[in-house]
Amino acid sequence: MLLRWIIEVNGASGTLHSNETYQLKVDFPEHYPIEAPQNNFVLAWQVIFIHPAPSHPHIYSNGHICL
Repeated sequence: MLLRWIIEVNGASGTLHSNETYQLKVDFPEHYPIEAPQNNFVLAWQVIFIHPAPSHPHIYSNGHICL
């Protein structure tokens, strides 16, 4: 089972991000989606941008996404 995905995202052409490439890290718990995580502060899955994070109102400078 793949518990960590690294996804490469290219900026859309014609935008401020057109020449940028970003990486997303997605971590899934071992028994996702059958079992919820035991820690209340951890989501069932986590998605963050690996540095550098794109400049966007819903993306923090550390790469975490505000959903």
